[in-house]
Amino acid sequence: MCSRLLTSAWWIQVFRRRPASLFRRIAWREGYAVPVLLGLLVLLPRTACSQSPPLDGKSGRELLLRNFRPVPTLKVPQHLLKQAKFPVVDMHTHFFHRLKHSTDQLEHFVELMNRHNIAVCVSLDGRLGERFEEHRKYLWSKHRDRFLIF
Repeated sequence: MCSRLLTSAWWIQVFRRRPASLFRRIAWREGYAVPVLLGLLVLLPRTACSQSPPLDGKSGRELLLRNFRPVPTLKVPQHLLKQAKFPVVDMHTHFFHRLKHSTDQLEHFVELMNRHNIAVCVSLDGRLGERFEEHRKYLWSKHRDRFLIF
């Protein structure tokens, strides 16, 4: 048990800092101070009795993300999905930069879409003018119904 909790001077400071409610005044006068104090012991945060200072970044105490080690507590069975249950639309793709207008890579991507039940992909690399025409020919030459250009 923390030595601070056993000293009466500390308890007096606690009662002076906090506004004394009617319940505390009655409990103190009527001799119920011990149960009230024991009840407050339960409500105190754990850091009040910790031997080492908390990692709060103050006074040279490190508070670094690399020291954060959360412990997972949720235990559920894992289900790795191979494909979507219903046909989906991929709303954010960049074929111009990703596939570099390679027809072989486009065919591989369409196979990947088929495997994962992706019905339509929206390309955000449309632009205007000649670049749009080039991109339109690339995507819509064989797979007009699988791609939209934004």
